[in-house]
Amino acid sequence: MGPGTPNVPVPGGNGAGWKWNPDSGNTRGGTYGPDSWDRATQGNPPSASWDDNPGPNGVDHWDVKHGPKGPQQTDRYDEHGNPLTPDQAHGRPPKNANPMNISPPPGLGAKVANAAEWVATAIVFTAYMAFREATQ
Repeated sequence: MGPGTPNVPVPGGNGAGWKWNPDSGNTRGGTYGPDSWDRATQGNPPSASWDDNPGPNGVDHWDVKHGPKGPQQTDRYDEHGNPLTPDQAHGRPPKNANPMNISPPPGLGAKVANAAEWVATAIVFTAYMAFREATQ
């Protein structure tokens, strides 16, 4: 059920508050929905539920699903109403993360730091050393 009611406004709710809708078939016990909503003019109502099983590195959070007409959108918030990205909520590194935090040493240009150039340099050096050894 979560820590009280969601600490965020009802999306598209025009001042509506949240009310608990128990559902024994829901793994979270139910969802919160707006306490007033007109399906005829506002479309499907939004819902919110507390996710207390976000994965090993995730944080407990509110999943707030927008219900009005259009594509389904889910926003995530911590217990204080602060927005979270899906990656933050579920403990995944961002898709553009550098997991080993590798960067070239300071002062080296990008061309020198290029791994392919390092390999090429090593091959040329090895060939030079083999040639030198053979001609002595």
